[in-house]
Amino acid sequence: MRNTTAPSGALPGGRHDLAPPPLPMVARRPDEEHRVATPPELLYHLCFVVAVGQA
Repeated sequence: MRNTTAPSGALPGGRHDLAPPPLPMVARRPDEEHRVATPPELLYHLCFVVAVGQA
């Protein structure tokens, strides 16, 4: 007879590799010195300018 029980530490369905929950996003301080735009911010602004230019 085969052993059909999951090994210790395994979750139902045999999933071992669950990632930890993501950390919450935190806004940057507006008074931060030498604050520069991040690449996602620049992409957002570029898309906005192009959309307004197309309208």
